[in-house]
Amino acid sequence: MAHQEAQRRREYVADIRRSFEEETFGAEPGQGEEERIPDFFSFFKVRLFLAACMLAAFLYCQHTDRKILDYSAGEVIEILSDNHYYTNLKNYVMIQERNALDASASEKREDNLE
Repeated sequence: MAHQEAQRRREYVADIRRSFEEETFGAEPGQGEEERIPDFFSFFKVRLFLAACMLAAFLYCQHTDRKILDYSAGEVIEILSDNHYYTNLKNYVMIQERNALDASASEKREDNLE
């Protein structure tokens, strides 16, 4: 019985060693990073291109007095600079945090009562 257990352990250790050899964690520094970098940069390039297109469209609408979805450029600037939405979001987040703290405090009280 002990011989079988020792054999299983040896096989387990050999499997673990093979798994490290296959993944080549430290073989060449930065090898795994090279595969991820093009994905990040391509996504970044798409986002940058979309942002540039949106800015160009906004500036075009601003100079030609055209509307974007029934909003003039001045209204868009006013909406973006208005803190009303930020204040509402901040209040909502604070309420959620307060509710979470109250819930954890009530759970602690229930645990102490039991």
